[in-house]
Amino acid sequence: SGINAEYEQLETDSFQMEIPKSLANADVAVRLIHTSYDFLSPKCKTFYAQKKKTPAPSRVASVLGNAEGENNENNGMDEIKEENDNQEVKKEEEGEGGEQPINENVLPDRPATPSDVEEIEDEDIVDMRAMSTVGGVMYLDLLKLPPQAKKVGSWVIQDITEKKLERIPNPKPEDEREEEEEAKEGEEGGEAALSQITKELTWPLLNMSFTVAPNAIFTEEPMLARWEDSQQCWRTDGFEDVKFEEETGKISFKSQFIGPIVTFQDSYNNMPFQSWEIRPHGPGCVIFTLIAASVEIEISIKENLCCLNSPEDYELDGIRNKWLPSHILIQKLMAAGINVFPSEDADKYVSISNKEDEIETLMYEQMALASSAFAFSWSRWNADCGEKRMIVRGAENLTTAPVDEDMWKNYSCEPQKCYTLKCTDDDDDLFDEKLEETQFHPDLFHCLKEGASPDATKTMSSTPYGFVDNVSTWLFATKVLTFS
Repeated sequence: SGINAEYEQLETDSFQMEIPKSLANADVAVRLIHTSYDFLSPKCKTFYAQKKKTPAPSRVASVLGNAEGENNENNGMDEIKEENDNQEVKKEEEGEGGEQPINENVLPDRPATPSDVEEIEDEDIVDMRAMSTVGGVMYLDLLKLPPQAKKVGSWVIQDITEKKLERIPNPKPEDEREEEEEAKEGEEGGEAALSQITKELTWPLLNMSFTVAPNAIFTEEPMLARWEDSQQCWRTDGFEDVKFEEETGKISFKSQFIGPIVTFQDSYNNMPFQSWEIRPHGPGCVIFTLIAASVEIEISIKENLCCLNSPEDYELDGIRNKWLPSHILIQKLMAAGINVFPSEDADKYVSISNKEDEIETLMYEQMALASSAFAFSWSRWNADCGEKRMIVRGAENLTTAPVDEDMWKNYSCEPQKCYTLKCTDDDDDLFDEKLEETQFHPDLFHCLKEGASPDATKTMSSTPYGFVDNVSTWLFATKVLTFS
């Protein structure tokens, strides 16, 4: 079709841009920097989870408790200490925050809930708690060139300047420019006061395109955003004719904005999970399978390393079939758009099975301890058994083969109480009845040992601590018991 003569082509391996002649002939330069790390998002107000402000607990009770245990000869000092502490508490009550003291038995700070987090009024501002950057950041700048050398006869004249590179600002919207010019018409020299370079360099919408990330997975069209430095946030306005080619990962658009540009995708597009399973796969190895909303992943976990086995139908050559430490693989999966790791305030964006933190923590620890000899899987009854109780399927498995369906048993777990349920996932209703000839136990690990074979017991007792820690890392990172 030919190249438009009114435009100059700027092209790199992953970025293309059409520059109008008016801009190309000016004393300007275009600078493009692509970073895989996002340095700007941590500046956003919504980047970190907002927690409910909890007043400082009263110290009076602890002071009184200490006074009762002291000798009588120290009572005088304790009374003075108590009086000083009471004054401090009173100041806290009358402080700037107006916060009231609470009982010392108050629960620790918890993650923010929807009622605690401030809502974003501007719909064009990206909520960093709900969205994740993919493919790094494109830093696009328009710079004013320094004075160029001039050749006069046999002489080369060069102006020496100590000024730093000057970034040319984006042109203001037409309505704002008109208001600004009208306001300065009455001022002496108002027109001359306007920057000549800024007046001349107003440009139309620019055609741009770039490849988001060669190894990224997009289950839906990514969202474009630009950095607004005055507001310290990412904004989605200012783009037109946005098109995304799923096969090549190329996104094209028109925009008058020149500055940092990034692509976002929904952080929770894979949640809640459909199912999960973790099962032994030979000595010192387990297979962790997670079926999410739009992708199924399989990971082999050993003592100190882990390996992504699938998905195989995506371009993940830099990640798949490579043994890596858990934290490195988690980072690479998130960078590739496979986010199956809930944040602390994920319950604002995802419907989950609410469970108490204590029982969830105990379950992950006990499952990791027994994972070398027992397989575990999602149970349909876990979401219906209340916040203080969890139900998980388990089965002894010392082979590399998948577990037969009739081998699974349901285990009901509460703090200080665990037992084997007679009810299975094939039943129509959940009925709370203990399996015959089984006992109550204080935790899942001892409940499993009750019906374990000698070989399974020996395998669990000889499991390396590093292996247990590595398995628990993935269970805690994915929170499969509450997000399935």
